[in-house]
Amino acid sequence: MKIEQISAHNIIAARSADIQLSNPVNMICGSNEAGKSSIYEAIIHAFTGASTRVGKKELKHLVNDNDTVGYCYVEWDGGKRASITLPNGAHEIKEQIHSALPYVLNPALFSSATEDLRRGLIIEITGTKRDLPSIKKKMLERKCNEKKTESILPFLVSGFSNAQKQAIDNTKDARSSWKATTGEVYGDKKAVDWKAVKPEVDQSAMAAAQKALEDISAEFDAENQKLGSLQTQFNNANKNEAEINGLRAKSGQIDRIETKLSIDKKELALITVKVEDARRLAQGSTPDNIACKCPSCDSDLFWNGKELVKREGDLQGNEDAVLALPGLESALTLLKNSVENGERDLAAAKYAKEKLVELEKESKEVISEERINLLKEKLDSLRTKRKESQDALDLINKNVKLALEADEKTKKAAGYHTDVQEWDAISYALAPDGIPGEILKTAITPINERLAKTSTDTGWKQVFINDDMTISYGGKPYGLASQSAKWRANVMIAEAISHITELKFFMADEFDLLDPPSRVTCMKWLVTLAKNKEIETVMVFGTLKELPEKLPSLTSAYWIQDGVIAQDNKAKAA
Repeated sequence: MKIEQISAHNIIAARSADIQLSNPVNMICGSNEAGKSSIYEAIIHAFTGASTRVGKKELKHLVNDNDTVGYCYVEWDGGKRASITLPNGAHEIKEQIHSALPYVLNPALFSSATEDLRRGLIIEITGTKRDLPSIKKKMLERKCNEKKTESILPFLVSGFSNAQKQAIDNTKDARSSWKATTGEVYGDKKAVDWKAVKPEVDQSAMAAAQKALEDISAEFDAENQKLGSLQTQFNNANKNEAEINGLRAKSGQIDRIETKLSIDKKELALITVKVEDARRLAQGSTPDNIACKCPSCDSDLFWNGKELVKREGDLQGNEDAVLALPGLESALTLLKNSVENGERDLAAAKYAKEKLVELEKESKEVISEERINLLKEKLDSLRTKRKESQDALDLINKNVKLALEADEKTKKAAGYHTDVQEWDAISYALAPDGIPGEILKTAITPINERLAKTSTDTGWKQVFINDDMTISYGGKPYGLASQSAKWRANVMIAEAISHITELKFFMADEFDLLDPPSRVTCMKWLVTLAKNKEIETVMVFGTLKELPEKLPSLTSAYWIQDGVIAQDNKAKAA
């Protein structure tokens, strides 16, 4: 990136700074609170849209007290432009910035980033191969379960840490499932041979219990059927006895019925003659005087011995006969009914006698109530034995079920243990010191090689990025270094990132942390980078007593005072 122009107005201490860059190495100098860091941070704000000092709600505080609007814009590479306007925070950049740009704008950003961010940045900027098929191959080489490996691959799209987190979550789920199944806290060693408590099941006892229950049930059913038959016979016997008694009573009436029927028949014969005589007399019919009806006109006629003569008058017959006839006819009707009833009763009595003979001829076993009660007692005993046998068989079946459930629980627990081990293996493979470490060793090599070269070129202590993403300076942890040493380490890392990404641009504030000899060394290094076309623009900001004289070639220095870079002291070049 070749920075061509920077304009910063009314941003913190920078009131008016318009810089036209003509050399690759540039120094922005001034006294304390002159506005150097304000310009430095305004450039970062213009590129990233984020302030290094305040949050979005406090952007108004970045505007210089003397004005209401502040802005900064940067132009590079023939017209590309990034800008920030305050206090509204309007950010505009037409080009998509490189993901590594924040780390060359602010060299201290890499050392303050998390290890995961450092790891991801290095893998990205070095273009290290991290495609899913190659990662899957490495996981399978580590004996990771293939099916689980396939399921975790989609999470790798967003990085190793996300995939590892998912694997760890899956491990926790498997541990929880093991605990839920066993009711115990999971332990790697305990889970290997864990088995659920399983009751003993005697298969021969189970078969014997089943046979005993079947035999007792069969005997019970047979005796119960027998009881039903006896009960029916007993009930039928009582019913037959009642019927026989009824038949005996009815057949015993035959003589009485026959005697009465004989009398009734005789009386019926007599009353029949009396009624017939009374009817003839009432009609006036005598042996010599026979009455009849005319077949043509229905007139009453009578034969006088010589001829048919029409009967004249209301009453032609015997008056006594007429009066007696209704009583005789009523008596006739009663006797007829009595004879009919007698004949019917006689027939029924004779049938009862015949039926009685048939029933009395039948040979029947006598079923006593005592016999039935004994059979009921036997059934009660069999019922008790059957329940005992059923309970015994139920207990055996319950133990069989518990044994099967124990086997299933043991099997499930073993499966969850396997899941824990397999997910553990995957999480270890995806851990920073696993496959990411292998990949990172390849990715980090060019960074460390560049840092080693810089150390040789400058004579500064070597900066080294370790496999675990910690930073060493002179063989010791970065955190133990002095402020000036950390400044050198940060700048060396920023340059390495600039070089690997071919951004060829970086900035650094607080150049004044270096002592004069170190400043000279630093400037010589930067100029060498510019001469070798390894850098297009570098900007350092620092507090100096005055604008430097006799600057080396390819270097410009700009003096800022009271927030202003004056037109007449804008730059000095050797």
